[in-house]
Amino acid sequence: MVEPESAVDRTKCDSVQRQLARDWYSIDESGGSAIDDAHSLFADYVEHDNKLEAKLIGQQQQQAKKMTARQIQYSRDNELWVSNRLKQSSIVQAASAEEGDDDMDKNRVHLLVHDCSKSS
Repeated sequence: MVEPESAVDRTKCDSVQRQLARDWYSIDESGGSAIDDAHSLFADYVEHDNKLEAKLIGQQQQQAKKMTARQIQYSRDNELWVSNRLKQSSIVQAASAEEGDDDMDKNRVHLLVHDCSKSS
């Protein structure tokens, strides 16, 4: 345990410890959780965490936009290979037989070629 540096810090630390001890021992009496937003050590970080998560999602979206078609296809193939390995090792059960086909159908291109040369 880290010792507080000043008397004010020591007093604040002691009061927080007493309150946490009261909350801990009152779990059985109240039947609920002793830790709430008022007493959670991480309550101040919720907003910071949300901002950081939004920033990371924005970076991932920008990075996804910068990927070439070859990189996108390689990534999809790699994901399919990993999921196949997991299914083969019985770690993951397949939800349905057509699970992987949906991704292929969305991006499928049909090319029709007609022979327009004159027949003799």
